[in-house]
Amino acid sequence: MGTQRVMPSWWWLPAFIAAAFVLYWPVLHLTPFSDDHSALWNSGVRGIPWRNGIFRPLSDLTFRIGYLLGGTAVEGHRAFNITIHAMNAYLLFILFRQWSPERARSTGLLSGALFLVYPFHQESVVWLVGRESSLGTLSVLLGLVIGGQAWNERVRSLSLTVILILGLSCYESALLLIPIAFIAVRYQITERWREMRTVLLILTGVGVLYIAVRAWQADANDYIIGTLVQHPIHLLANVPKVLARLFLPPAVDPSIQLLRGAVLAAAFLIGLIWWLRKESSKFARQHIAVWCLLIVTACTIGYIAGVSTTTSESDRFLYMPSAFLCGLLGIVVPMINSRILRHGTALVLVMGSVILMKQNHANWMEASRITRLCLTELPPAPQQGTLWVYGLPDDHHGAFIFRNGFPEALALAGRPSDDVVVITADSTPSAASTTSLMYRGKVHRFGSNDVALHWNGSHYTQVVLSP
Repeated sequence: MGTQRVMPSWWWLPAFIAAAFVLYWPVLHLTPFSDDHSALWNSGVRGIPWRNGIFRPLSDLTFRIGYLLGGTAVEGHRAFNITIHAMNAYLLFILFRQWSPERARSTGLLSGALFLVYPFHQESVVWLVGRESSLGTLSVLLGLVIGGQAWNERVRSLSLTVILILGLSCYESALLLIPIAFIAVRYQITERWREMRTVLLILTGVGVLYIAVRAWQADANDYIIGTLVQHPIHLLANVPKVLARLFLPPAVDPSIQLLRGAVLAAAFLIGLIWWLRKESSKFARQHIAVWCLLIVTACTIGYIAGVSTTTSESDRFLYMPSAFLCGLLGIVVPMINSRILRHGTALVLVMGSVILMKQNHANWMEASRITRLCLTELPPAPQQGTLWVYGLPDDHHGAFIFRNGFPEALALAGRPSDDVVVITADSTPSAASTTSLMYRGKVHRFGSNDVALHWNGSHYTQVVLSP
């Protein structure tokens, strides 16, 4: 589609990083959330994978390196997430300089800015473990940028293969580099992509080998195969939900979401009619079609895993498709002929996104407050006894609290964690008695010196149980 080679403006990278820190400064100092505690304790302090059955060694390594550089202080670890987010926005800007030289700076900056403030993927930035999805996106965007560089074909092919392997060591969404590379070659996005047909076979081979190895591992089999093998109706039902959530905030009331969906569908119809009637070049039409195809492809993880329509939980699956959505907006908005309307639309998109982003940040702030309260209010365990803790909150409107990681949170706070049993939905009775259960692979029985506590929203109350 394009034949030019545009050298990237590297000085824009620190500008994107600075903007990202300004936007996320209010949440930089928040506590870790849920699985974050396990990642900081296991991968960081202990230097081992923070969970079993999921192979993401490079993501684990980032926590270890973060610990060696700054300990368990959450600011450094969250600063890493913010930096990766800014790098993805910058790569989106660079893609425009490669793919669309006409007004590349203005359209690229608009797309990068929209991606920085996009409100529905905060889980990938604020949640420390959410870095896995942003690292997977980094590998895909970096692969697209390198594929379009004026390098030797063998160098670019080797680079794309290495990037895919490194990306798969961070997050499974890096697999999408394969179909997205197919799109780049099929539509000849740039002159350099025309030369990359051979690398598609190599990337496909790496992807097939990766899936085969992951499926072969007994403890990972349920995670990979269990998510891939689903009823087609279930997968199809997820498609409209995922695509709609790219544009709509979550809503507890389904009727509200249906109404929003109807308004969104009407807006799409109006936009389609406007686009078809607008006298635009074949190049512009093909460019828009390609970005739409990239969005649909990038949503694959969301189709498989599902996206919540009631809370922000699982918004990490929207991270990669949101990058291509912002790219599409970067093309469409400048096509508006009226300067006032064009600038007004861009301003409304940016400011509206900032407002929704701040609302989402408020949920994480409240979740952080509750996290601290749950830890500070917990009394010490009795001598030669165990604390049985009930009712810990899972999340606050999708912002994680203690869905997991409570013992590790205690360990990070310098408190004993072996004398605490957390009663969760995953805890299963090991016998008919309610005072005996299986927790983290070990049978626990309520003893005479044990104390049962229930979290009531502000403090713990003691529950009477008989051993």
